[in-house]
Formats: sequence, structure tokens, C-alpha cells
Amino acid sequence: MWKWEKQLIHRLEISHEIYGRYVDDIFFTSNDSIESIDQMLDQANNFHPNIKLVRQIGRSIPFLDVFIENSNGTLKTSVYHKEAAEPYVVPFGSDHPSYVFRNTVDTAITRAIRYSTTVAQFEKEIRQMKLMFLYNGYPSKHIDWRLTALFSKYLSKHFLLPMLNNSDYFGYLRHQLLTTSTDTTNDIKMKRSTTHKTHEKNMQNQVIQPIDTDELTTRKRLIIHRRHEKRLANNHRHIHELWGRTFHQTEIMNTVLIIGTYLNHNLKCELMANTIKHIPFARHATKRTKCNMRLGSMTVRVVSYNILVPIYADRPEIYSKCRPEFLKTDHRWNLIRSQLEQEVHHHENTIICLQELSLTLLPELELFFRHLDYTLFHHLYGKRHNDFMGTGIAIPASMELNSLSIIRIGDYIHSISKPREKPVNLLTSECDLQKSDMQELLLDTPDPWETAMARVNSLICINVTINNKSIYIGTYHMPCLYKELDVMLIHSSIVKDLMFDLAEGQNFILVGDFNFDPLDICYKALTEKNYDDYRLPESSIYEISYRRNAEQVLKSAYREKNGVEPTYTDFAHTPSCPDYCATLDYIFFNGHLTIENVLELPDYPSTESYPDETHPSDHMMIAATIRLP
Repeated sequence: MWKWEKQLIHRLEISHEIYGRYVDDIFFTSNDSIESIDQMLDQANNFHPNIKLVRQIGRSIPFLDVFIENSNGTLKTSVYHKEAAEPYVVPFGSDHPSYVFRNTVDTAITRAIRYSTTVAQFEKEIRQMKLMFLYNGYPSKHIDWRLTALFSKYLSKHFLLPMLNNSDYFGYLRHQLLTTSTDTTNDIKMKRSTTHKTHEKNMQNQVIQPIDTDELTTRKRLIIHRRHEKRLANNHRHIHELWGRTFHQTEIMNTVLIIGTYLNHNLKCELMANTIKHIPFARHATKRTKCNMRLGSMTVRVVSYNILVPIYADRPEIYSKCRPEFLKTDHRWNLIRSQLEQEVHHHENTIICLQELSLTLLPELELFFRHLDYTLFHHLYGKRHNDFMGTGIAIPASMELNSLSIIRIGDYIHSISKPREKPVNLLTSECDLQKSDMQELLLDTPDPWETAMARVNSLICINVTINNKSIYIGTYHMPCLYKELDVMLIHSSIVKDLMFDLAEGQNFILVGDFNFDPLDICYKALTEKNYDDYRLPESSIYEISYRRNAEQVLKSAYREKNGVEPTYTDFAHTPSCPDYCATLDYIFFNGHLTIENVLELPDYPSTESYPDETHPSDHMMIAATIRLP
């Protein structure tokens, strides 16, 4: 690793790029193409068997707890919050010393100042921080007190207001905090940590290293630990008084008495640890892993499932023909879990691809896969209105992971486009329109490339090795823009070509909810070689360097095995789409792969609408067993 890293740093220094590393997390900037970066990282993975680099490439990425964004060549940073992070800190009503609450707020404020590039980002983070602390019972006066204390320390002793909306003041404050050494702070923390030993550690030290009375007086310091409880808040004063009365006018009074506290154990963590041990299906996961290693199967089972975000499902006014109890998250989650368990237990080398992951179900999914001895890779790219919808891929922990790529298609489109110096009128001279009518038409028609660039849908692609056979697996959820066919064609073409680029001639599988049926142009453009009935649209705003590769096409697993696609994979009755029934989910592949079998699907629905008693989503799960060459 050191040799490869040294070569990388030398390469980046020549081009004046930025490189940083913390333990096993690496960040660097580059103006090279995504293809050349992927090639460089693939070479690193092949450099030594112990080097396994997974990657995330884009104009904006998280690194540790910092979110870094490339804004027209300028790097801007802000505080990064994981999608699954809950707004939980030490509750203000908990039984802890007062400095714990004070330091918790101070740390959050300091991080917001250091990580925020602009005062607007700082104000946004402070608003979120205040909501988090208020949620955990912190008085607003306590939060304002800590803000005012920090501002008055670095800006002015007469700084009275707990707010900062002046960019000059913020720039100066940020500069002071970034350039201030933290050595003193670390020393204080080290000293304080010595007074907060656990009770068990103290007992161990007393047994191993007994201390006599003479040694206490020569040290000139004696530390006594007590358990912190609010009802005993004044005990340290009583102990000092007792110390003074007992050893008055003796040499022991030369010894400094320090009363320290050790904190209570986190009962929640202890209960969680005990609960996890008794999950019933954890035992089966271990058996399945051993079975995989013993049989050495040359097949892979790929599952694709749009599980429907709870924020949409739990609305009877949308799914009016569904019984309300079938829309509840608990009912749906139990069915989803049961279906996924069957796929894992009944098939070898099962890889599960999910669409419409959500912040609500993500903790359940992570715990579920952990007990199955699986690893879940996910990316939530949505917003609050759709519960931060996203996609994910789960693989067995025993499966060798070679690479992980998460590509936001909108960012990729941005990287292959540049603004035109002068907007182009795409209407031909044959159009007999007045100038005013033409301008009005252009204003009413959004540029499809700009719309496609604004979509945050992301492709997740992994490369795994199964019994010395390498294969790429990708999953994607197409934007649901039925009335904007150009945008869907742009996204589907780019996703397809990206999979070819990432795989570099190797076998790959691409699954997901593509939101088009087999008769649509998008489907034909992906599966029919040199399909020329439709071309990608032009852009009046951007110069696009991307050209669709019409010779690179995909095969469909269901079509290869059954001769046709399923009758339907999505069925729901909603106000916007009454009695909608169509095939939207696919398992595409390319290379020398053989479809052994596919999950059998019904020919027609037996209820008025999904979700129902046995179908937890409006989509059905699809799956295929594929033999590797």
C-alpha cells in the first residue's frame, strides 16, 4: 500500500492536486476522466491482494464527517450527516456532570464553524444543531449561552447575541479556529480522562498495584472516584470537608485531593448487544455461509426488488383500493423480510438489489442483513418529501468485494457538458412561427439535458469475485418521468454505457426499476443493436460530449429464459394511474452468462391493487439464477 500510495501522491503533486488520508479513508482531487481514475484504482486493486479500494466519484462526496463539493473549481465544505444518523446526543436530563452537556454543545458549534465554508452553510448547520439539542431536552438558553461564549471569546468580549450573520466576522472566526492548536485541548482531555476511570478498572489497579500510605504523601496528589448522580452532587464538598477535619495539621494535608467521577454504563447499548445474540435467523446465516464455501457453486442468484417507501405506502388516499392494514409499515416489512430470507436460504451466492430504500426502513434492513452475515451498500439520494429514497446492494460477507462505484447520473452529465456561449435555437427554418411565438415556445419547453442533470438518481455498481470468477453487478432506479421521454432515454443510455465502461469487457448484470415497458423506445434502445428510430435530443443550453453507443446492447434474463418479459411487475390503483399494470423491472446482463432459471411470476393479479395481504409493495420481486462461464 505504501508503494502504491507514494506513486499516487507523486502523480498528484505534479498536477497540483489535493490528497488526504485518515486510517483507511482516502480523499484526492483529480481533473482526469472517470475512466482514467477507474483504471488507476483498478490497477491499485491488482497491485497487491491486500489492497481493496472501493470508490465514490463525483462533484460532491462525503469524506469522514465532511461534505466536499466542487463548485466551479472551488472546493466548498460543510458538515456531513449520514442518511441513517438519528438526531440523538446525550440527553440534557440524563445523569451526567454539567461539563458533559457544555462540551457536547461546544463541539457541535466548533465543528460547524470549521467545516462550513460560507456563513450560509454555518447558519444552516446551526439551525439543524439547535433542533437536535432541543429535541434532546437542552434549554434554548443553554445553547445560546454556549454560542455567545464562543463568539465573545474570539470576536469581542461584548458580543451579546447568539447569532452570526456577517460574513467578515465568520471568516475571521473560522480562521481563528482553524489555526488554533488543539494541543492544549488534548492535554486537558487527557488529564480529565484520568479522573473518569471505570469502576472495574479501578478495582483491577488496586489488586495489581497496591499503594501504601507513604507513597500517597510523596505523590502530592490523591484521586478518589465516585459514581456520578445528581442527588450526590454536593458530596465532593462534603468529602473535602471530611478530609480537612481528619488530617488537619498533618503532612497529608500537603497532598492534593481530587474527586473524580466515572459515568454510568450505557444501558441501551448493553440491552441491544444482548438482544442481537438471540435473533432466531442469525444461526441460519452462519450455516448458509459454510454451505457456500463447501459447495463452491458457479452460479449467482440476483434479486431485484422495489420495496416501496413507507411515506408513500402508508397513505390510504393514494392506494384507495388497498386495505389499510396492508399498507402499514410493520406488515409490509415482515413480508419483505420473509421473501428476502427465502431467496438467501434457498439459493447460493444470492445478491440482493433494492430500490426505494428509505430512511425509515434502513436501520431495519441493516440489522436484518447483518444477522444474515451480509453487507449492505446503499446510497440515499432523495429528499425529505420521499424519505430520502435511494438504492442498495447486499452481498454475503464471505463474497470477495473488489470495487464499489456510486455514480450520480446528474453529476456525470454535468461532467460531460459545458454551457454554450450563446443559446442555440433548435427550431428549423421550416417552422413558420413568429419570433414572439418562437420565444414563448422555447421558454415553455425545458431543456431535456438540464432536466436530466437535475435528477439525483444514482447507479451503484460493485465488482465481486465468486469462485475466482469476476462479475459486475449494478442497480438503478430510473426517474419516473413518463411525460419526458427524452430525459428517461438520456438516463437509460448513460447508465447502460457506464456499466460497459466500468466492466471493461467483463461480464456484468444490471437490474432495477427502469420505469419503462418492453414496448417503449427506451427498452428497444437498450436491447436492440443499432436502434435508430430515436436519437438523443440536442441541448440548446449545453454542449454535450456524450454520444450513445448503439452497438452496445443488453439482454434480458426473463426474455432469454421464457422468450418474453413478464406480463407485469408493477400493479397499483392510484388517483394518477388507475388500475396501472405494467412490466417495469428488469434483470439485464451482458457477456457469456447462462440463465438457469428465473423467479416465476403470476400472469395476472388476483386483487384490486397492490400492496395486499401477500404483496408488500406495488412492485413484485424478480430474480434469476445465472451460471458463470
